[in-house]
Amino acid sequence: MGKVDEIFLNLISELSLLLDCPPPDRDADREITSVRVIVDGTAFLISRQDTPAGLFTIHCSFGSLADDASTAELLRILRKNTELASRCAGTLGVDGASRHVIYSCFAALRGMTASQLLQGLHQCAGMARSWRETIELAVPHTPDQPLHAASSFV
Repeated sequence: MGKVDEIFLNLISELSLLLDCPPPDRDADREITSVRVIVDGTAFLISRQDTPAGLFTIHCSFGSLADDASTAELLRILRKNTELASRCAGTLGVDGASRHVIYSCFAALRGMTASQLLQGLHQCAGMARSWRETIELAVPHTPDQPLHAASSFV
């Protein structure tokens, strides 16, 4: 296991302590590169898979668009995406299969603490609640287990 792997796993283990749940099992045969986390009823995928060295990604499911989502709702997502990109503050996208509106951003592993990460997740969960109310996104199902190894939101 490399140093970046160890830093990521330590961060996730510390986060699990703050969430009062067991950390993902460390299995020598299976490398943990992503975990699914539930914070304030909002699903996050935290991953170091396919990211530049020293970074990890945070993906937050804001909820799913209705089948009859209006052009105005999609344009609002695109306008917000442009605003976020101009501030290098992440991006919004829509998963084609699940129709989930996903907010994604990079974060640096170096110097990141579990409490800083959790604070950011709380803030992002607040943004998700706001979006769910203003463009009527369906709240995704969240399992009882607040943190586990995963490769996707499902």
